[in-house]
Amino acid sequence: MRQILSMVVVVVCIFVSRATAVGSSYETDQQIISRLIPALIQVESSGNNWDVGDKSRVWKAYGCLQVRECVCIDVNRRWHTHFRATDCYGNRQLSILICRRYLELYGTVRHLGRSPTLEDLARIWNGGPDGFKRSATLTYWYKVKRVLNR
Repeated sequence: MRQILSMVVVVVCIFVSRATAVGSSYETDQQIISRLIPALIQVESSGNNWDVGDKSRVWKAYGCLQVRECVCIDVNRRWHTHFRATDCYGNRQLSILICRRYLELYGTVRHLGRSPTLEDLARIWNGGPDGFKRSATLTYWYKVKRVLNR
């Protein structure tokens, strides 16, 4: 009986320590995203909730984070929601929610093969799921980095 009780205590201790580690990792990811989003807003729209970008294109970008329909499609597919990019026009809270979910979808260890950095996340936001690999997103990252360093 003592051996079983000892084994149960060991298993519980291991489970608690792993849950704590996972929790702290998740908080770290959330803190990174929380630090990044205000910088993204500054770069994307200078804080304008009513901004519409790329007016000459078929798929425009809406709101303070310049959310596009393709981002909403990915978020909707994963979270079974029904967001539209136009819903972000004037809606900062929704823009941030969609951005967070998009970054949670693609800014992962599984997708990147390593822990995501602020640079990875910014470049994903700018260039899509594989934006962290594209040289075209580097200029965007430098703008975000300048805002973060202020």
